[in-house]
This record gives sequence, structure tokens and C-alpha cells, in this order.
Amino acid sequence: MNESTSLKCWVVRNSASSIQFGGMERLFAHFSKPRFNYRRILLGTGDSPFNEPTEKCGLYKEAGWENRSKTWVQPLSVGNWIGYDNQMSTFIWKKLCEHFNNEPFEKWDEMEREGVVKQEDFCLELDLTIGFSEPEEIT
Repeated sequence: MNESTSLKCWVVRNSASSIQFGGMERLFAHFSKPRFNYRRILLGTGDSPFNEPTEKCGLYKEAGWENRSKTWVQPLSVGNWIGYDNQMSTFIWKKLCEHFNNEPFEKWDEMEREGVVKQEDFCLELDLTIGFSEPEEIT
């Protein structure tokens, strides 16, 4: 008996400098669609002419990806989950390079600082198929 089922997975990234230090371990697979969350910047006294920053001022800091759905499955590190030397990791890395306009790896952090690419613009949706089979009989 061989059966299979499919499920969706979304791969998101941390900052470019984080990827430069940790590789695919800094990409995360979510099993429910994540959203990019923004957090208000907390400024010290004298840092802003507006006193306390408000939504109206548009002062926000990127906080990152999160799941807000009712799931108990935590995001998995892509590098730790699937490894580095297989078709799936090669496909994900290729898509990540396209996200960074196929620029050299060393320039990714600079591109992000200049606003050419943004962390929230990389959310790769994957359709996975998982196969099930009867265990072999041990003799």
C-alpha cells in the first residue's frame, strides 16, 4: 500500500546579514501562511520631534515573520530540516538568489540596507508531497 498526501509550506528569510552568517539555517519553513509583522520604533527622549512615535507618524521597525493562525507547529530551520545538498535546497537557494537579483552573496547585506530588497518580499510557497508506505517486515 503506497499512499501520498500534499501540504503547503512557506519559506521565509531572516536578514541578509543573518543569512551570510548562518546560510539556510536562517531560512524558516512555516506550515501555515505567515505574515510579516511590524513593530513600532521606541525612541528615546530627544530622538524625535514628535515626542512619542505613533502610527500616524509612520514610525515602524521591522519585527519579522510570524504565524498568527492556530497551529502548534513551530517554524523549522530549512537548513536543519532538509539539509544543504539536495534538489529542494538547491531550488530554494536559487529562488533566494533571484530575490537578491542574482547579485554576489557578499552584496546581499548592502542591498538590504539600501532598500533594494526587503525581508518581507521573500515568502516562497512550496507544495510538498509526502508518501506513505507499509513498513517492511523484519525477519
